[in-house]
Amino acid sequence: MGNNNICTTIFYGYGLGWFGKLGVFAGCGLTLVIYTAQLFASHWYLTRFSSGPIEKLLRMWTYFSFNGKPKLRVKAPKSAQQSSDILM
Repeated sequence: MGNNNICTTIFYGYGLGWFGKLGVFAGCGLTLVIYTAQLFASHWYLTRFSSGPIEKLLRMWTYFSFNGKPKLRVKAPKSAQQSSDILM
């Protein structure tokens, strides 16, 4: 996700518009710079947070909870379970 945002901002017209203006060696150098920056940024981020922001949003959507954790299910008391088993 981050790589997509960075590269489209650099190469597309709404950003710097460098598509077709960089040579092969400059493109490879830029690739290494972006990769290295992402490597250090992700390490820094993951030392402070347990998951990434997109993962957090997906967990919130999946579990329908703002904390991103599944809701605990309350078990019925054993007496209620036994009476329902007897009726069957």
